[in-house]
Amino acid sequence: MYCPSPGAIAPAGNCSDGYFCAGNATTAQPTDGTTGDECPLGHYCPAGSGQPLPCEDGTYAGVTTMSVCDECTPGYYCVPGESDVTPAACPAGYYCPAGTGYIWTPCPLGTFSTATGLSNITQCTSCTGKLTTYFMYIQFSISLLKVEIIYLKFLVLLNREFGY
Repeated sequence: MYCPSPGAIAPAGNCSDGYFCAGNATTAQPTDGTTGDECPLGHYCPAGSGQPLPCEDGTYAGVTTMSVCDECTPGYYCVPGESDVTPAACPAGYYCPAGTGYIWTPCPLGTFSTATGLSNITQCTSCTGKLTTYFMYIQFSISLLKVEIIYLKFLVLLNREFGY
């Protein structure tokens, strides 16, 4: 909330979308960094925000003054504190539909991909030849390791943010 003049009986209204009012703001769009400011990268500020809110898993804010975060682009993933400003390309062996965050979708058994940035299952390539079963096992093992790494990153992020 903001008060346009000292001594006002009641606030004049909420801070504008894309801005936050930390206290003693005299405008709906403060930019002094003390009473409030533009919503920073990687965050969103709906009308009336008292502080910036971090983008959630699967969303990002690549510009300032966002009132809502954008859904992560197909072929990319977005995670808070890591790729919440610029989406990161989905890694090889996985595909990432719109809104992907921590959980990438692996190409199914019997398929693979060496390319990054896949957005759907149809972009995975079918395995052929005598070594298919062996490569499927290797791919599955690598997928499990990557999921464990993602989970560990998530735990580290929780520890940083919430002290868990």
